[in-house]
Amino acid sequence: MTLCLFEDKTAAHLAPLTHTRAVHELRCGMHTLGATLQRTFPHTSLALHTRQHLEAVVAARAPRATVNRLPTDDEGVLFVHGGALPAPGWVDAVTASVNEATARVFTAGSTLIAAWWPDPHALPADLLSNNALPADAFSAAPVTDLGAVPRVTRTWHLMDALRGRLDQELGAAINASPSDAPLHGVHASAVVDAPEQVYLAPGASVGAGAILNAEDGPIYIDSEAAVLEQAVVRGPIYIGPQSQIKRGADVEGSSFGTYSKIGGEVHDCIVQGYSNKGHAGFLGHSILGEWCNLGADTNTSNLKNDYGTVSVYDAAAAGFVDTGRQFMGLVMGDHSKCGINTMFNTGTVVGTGCNVYDSGFPPRYLPSFSWGSPHSGFVDYRLAKALSVAARVMARRDKTLTAAQEQLLTRLFEKTAPQRVAMRQDG
Repeated sequence: MTLCLFEDKTAAHLAPLTHTRAVHELRCGMHTLGATLQRTFPHTSLALHTRQHLEAVVAARAPRATVNRLPTDDEGVLFVHGGALPAPGWVDAVTASVNEATARVFTAGSTLIAAWWPDPHALPADLLSNNALPADAFSAAPVTDLGAVPRVTRTWHLMDALRGRLDQELGAAINASPSDAPLHGVHASAVVDAPEQVYLAPGASVGAGAILNAEDGPIYIDSEAAVLEQAVVRGPIYIGPQSQIKRGADVEGSSFGTYSKIGGEVHDCIVQGYSNKGHAGFLGHSILGEWCNLGADTNTSNLKNDYGTVSVYDAAAAGFVDTGRQFMGLVMGDHSKCGINTMFNTGTVVGTGCNVYDSGFPPRYLPSFSWGSPHSGFVDYRLAKALSVAARVMARRDKTLTAAQEQLLTRLFEKTAPQRVAMRQDG
């Protein structure tokens, strides 16, 4: 069976995180959404559907998958919404249809969630060439309405799901490891509460005086990751490969992707990977993309003074949208940076490739490639300079800014130019 993870029109509402990645590449819990779905539905081959301008970069990150094309063999294909969150009810219903001789479609109301198609040759050859998978391509098959299906269609849905996904995925991963395995790499002076809920992968380490408290949720420290001296780590939490929790840090309820550096107070956050929040300052209920850097003493507000629900800017809706959440901090796209002592107001959205500095609160929405400060105002971040910095930063992690990534960022720079002009006119 081929598993095909697809996008729909809601991908635009997940900007700026989806400026540079497919929906199924978003991190939530121990894994990305796509990795979780791949573990949920056994398959022999993988196909990925994404928006056309992302095809080259997604294909480079998933060399074993076919991207935006159907398989050429005679296997059946299970299409699954890339933002769907596994839950027993709908997963069981979809799984039961796999390998049946007849096609079947699964929806949540009018939204396509999954489709089993035993004969992929009966589908249009260009089906995956659309930016959003057209549901009417499956109109010949009987439909089962699954009712409510949890899925990520807005940035704050990642926050809604985070702790639940951490509990489930980390618990399963730890239970699958040898129950009597000692916690190698933990300094003798470190304190570990509920050690049965803690796992260190090979090469991981915990420094002197650190505290690992897994009483409220599991702690998973992945390969070559390090928790330095006197850091406090409270579960549920995932610390990705080669990541580092700095000395004296206070972290909990978060998912930190590969090669991230985390310091200060951080809780209920998602760091996609390769980003730094390495110094003192507070980051709460926030999401950072890749290649971000927060200067020393950067602070985010995640709670309004009136304790009301937080709104965030949705570029696809061209306005602020109520999240329904009381706690919501910063959403920052890839390759964005801020200087020391930066302050972000509750529910701030910073686009891709921004550079923010100086004291005071920047606007609660900064279009991609904005450069400046609350006092001096904002101008365009010169594209050549932005690309040069991106390449230099990536090289520090032994990564290369590819021609496809440059093309993607250039396209985004041009597409968001009207937003930057409008911000300056309004400001």
